[in-house]
Amino acid sequence: DVKPETSNTFEVGSAINLYKNRASLDIAYYSKRMFDFLRSTGISPASGYSSNYINIDEEITRRGIEITAAVTPVKTSDFRWDIELNWSKYARYYTKLDSLYSADRLWVKVGERADAYVLRDYLKDSQGNIIHNNGLPLYSSYDSRYGFSDPDWIWGAGTQLKYKNVVFNISMDGRVGGLTQTTTEMYMWRSGSHPNSVVPERFLDAKTPGSRNYIGDGVKVVSGTVTYDTYGNITSDTRQFAPNDAAVTYKSYIENLHKGTAWGGAASPLDVYSTTFLKIREMSLTYFVPSALSSKIGARDVSISAVGQNVFLWAKDFKYSDPDGGTENFADPSQRYIGFNLKLVF
Repeated sequence: DVKPETSNTFEVGSAINLYKNRASLDIAYYSKRMFDFLRSTGISPASGYSSNYINIDEEITRRGIEITAAVTPVKTSDFRWDIELNWSKYARYYTKLDSLYSADRLWVKVGERADAYVLRDYLKDSQGNIIHNNGLPLYSSYDSRYGFSDPDWIWGAGTQLKYKNVVFNISMDGRVGGLTQTTTEMYMWRSGSHPNSVVPERFLDAKTPGSRNYIGDGVKVVSGTVTYDTYGNITSDTRQFAPNDAAVTYKSYIENLHKGTAWGGAASPLDVYSTTFLKIREMSLTYFVPSALSSKIGARDVSISAVGQNVFLWAKDFKYSDPDGGTENFADPSQRYIGFNLKLVF
């Protein structure tokens, strides 16, 4: 009785070529509507089963724009320079909700983005200070929208320089914006292997196990109470605060600060990073042997190249792993390859 998850796409665009194809521009807009999502739902145990798959009425639409431009600013008999750029932006939006199965959250509404990055934030006072209990940071009991997982935009660039028989190529790309969890650094902090965890308080932990020598920056509640509505909004608050002065072990504080749940749990705000990065995918320098020389060995073409792949990676937040795919779960940076190619065409 179920249908496959389905989508349909509308796209419109235009391409322009100028100056005898020395300049071009391609622009496209698309809208992809996704529907008939499959969800598992509980059914009466009297049926002999505990759950069943159904199609829900929720719909999500992805809208985006893609632009590609190319130009040859210099073209002579000996020298040529080509440049190509591409840029794209997209976002997913709720365009229809299921009254029964769509999530009951403040940000789940028609017209709102569907790529919310959701987590349990630290409890904070009105000044933004983290609230502590017995010296350890407290987490909210309610989910909150911390940002968005999809990038603000994606870009790519490439250029080729050719002078007589020598050709140089370089291509690069990257993302701007978008959030994801850094599982690598969360585990590094919790295992004590993160370089930034090497602080004097840690050595005191090792010298005197169980010693309470670390006081976290923040506040504690000294009186009053707070109440919340269904979505975690404060409805009344009579709390009074004072600076946190409860000392704990550095180990227990760090384990709680970088998520006090079991290993592999949801990220704390400190473990959510921007996926902004820049990567040089490939560089090459090629020399084409003149035909007068290559013909002496019976070859039509001979070329020698020095090639580098994954030459360089810069990331805004990530240092020990790679956000290239938009998510990070022990994703080591791509291996750098440097080598030479000899190509003969007979």
